[in-house]
Amino acid sequence: MCSASANYGVPTNATYSATKFWVRGFTEALNIELEGEGIHVCDILPNYVDTPMMQSEQSSGDIIDNVDIKLTAEDVSSTIWQASQNRSKVHWHVDTTLYHVVRVLSKFLPQAFIRFFMKKAAGF
Repeated sequence: MCSASANYGVPTNATYSATKFWVRGFTEALNIELEGEGIHVCDILPNYVDTPMMQSEQSSGDIIDNVDIKLTAEDVSSTIWQASQNRSKVHWHVDTTLYHVVRVLSKFLPQAFIRFFMKKAAGF
């Protein structure tokens, strides 16, 4: 399991985000290393998921408050099932339509825009 936090460093969640960057890189390396053995390694990158952990007081903060959490555990498990049946991708994103569009557009936007968006979402 990875996280959308591996796409860009998340302010106020730096340690969590850093560990997810590690998972993403480790997954990419293992995917290449084990391909010859017939083993497919991939990761699942959900955005924030509506779980009891996210509803707890420990998860409060500007970025959590500013993001509309709509993904469910079922959304994630559905993507895990798809990934187990399909070896076409290394990274499987789990997004709402809005965040899918934002993620795709971010590939074409200047890095300064993404940084600005993350700062605003996190309350900086």
